[in-house]
Amino acid sequence: MCIAIIADKTFPSEVTLRLFEARNSDGIGVAYRDNGIVNWSKGIDLTDLLDIGANTNGPWLIHMRLATVGSPSKALAHPFPLSGSLEINGSGEDVLIHNGHWKDWQQNLLLKGNKIPRGEYSDTRAIAVMTGWYGSGFLDVYGDDLGSVALMTSDTISRYGRWYWDKRDSIHISNTHGLYESITVKSARKGEKDQKIYEDIRDWSDKRIANYLAREKKFAFTYEEMGWDYGIR
Repeated sequence: MCIAIIADKTFPSEVTLRLFEARNSDGIGVAYRDNGIVNWSKGIDLTDLLDIGANTNGPWLIHMRLATVGSPSKALAHPFPLSGSLEINGSGEDVLIHNGHWKDWQQNLLLKGNKIPRGEYSDTRAIAVMTGWYGSGFLDVYGDDLGSVALMTSDTISRYGRWYWDKRDSIHISNTHGLYESITVKSARKGEKDQKIYEDIRDWSDKRIANYLAREKKFAFTYEEMGWDYGIR
């Protein structure tokens, strides 16, 4: 399960991005507009992403990949330009990001008589290629079947499928996996069932967040070795 993020005006916090990256570690990518020109960079790390966020103006599309279709290569990280190019850095084209799984992408790609771009494929690259062929009407028709898709052009960002609003960071996200942890509260009364609740991990103490990330095996060190100041409290 990847994570796709639309940040219109405010770049996501470092805590939010680290929590998402812990579960989606197969490639980070970002797109942003500069004077009406769409720019993208992918196959980057979190430090690169934070640097881009600090030195560019919104809006931004951000994607963190968990490879399920296609290899975990830089080329198959998101965003994808609608030309279907596999360039890891580029500008001047409309691009999209995607979270979900489109099981019918191979047969649909072959239905059109156009020349299919060469190179390795994922379902998202196929979605980008077909959106380039058919226009955004393709996403209007198939959007709900694809999962969550965001399309950035020189003047708009369009959402297709299912998205959630995260009021903490003022961003749209394709899922909440990684931000909320299931907690079982033991009942104090005999005969009552234990209650399961969901806590926003970003409300935890710095030490608890750091140890959570260490348990996710993304980071091979603990809170004491990190020394981060999350600025949550």
